[in-house]
Amino acid sequence: ACRCIIAFLFEFRDYIDQDPQLHQSVAHFVDCCIPAILNLCGCAQSKIMSTAGMNCMMCLAAVGGTTGFPRIIPKLCDEILGGKKVHKNRKIGSIMALTTAVNVWESSCLVKHVD
Repeated sequence: ACRCIIAFLFEFRDYIDQDPQLHQSVAHFVDCCIPAILNLCGCAQSKIMSTAGMNCMMCLAAVGGTTGFPRIIPKLCDEILGGKKVHKNRKIGSIMALTTAVNVWESSCLVKHVD
């Protein structure tokens, strides 16, 4: 599933930047996918599935273009600050996604989340 999501987003990433309506639809799709991908990251039974989930998180942040998907930032921060109850791979995936977002997205996307 992660490979399909990644392939879909990489295939349409140029169009996502150009068309605001498509960007809004994809942002909603990403917003809906984040909980399932985070659960995949926390899959303790399979390292392969967990790694795929972490890579998918990073790719989701990368294909957002310069405008990104700012609605996922609070969810990622909640995972990072969740304490011991959050699986370490969920935290790692969230950190990877936020790091990618900081490097790729425009700073205006991140301003309202900084305090």
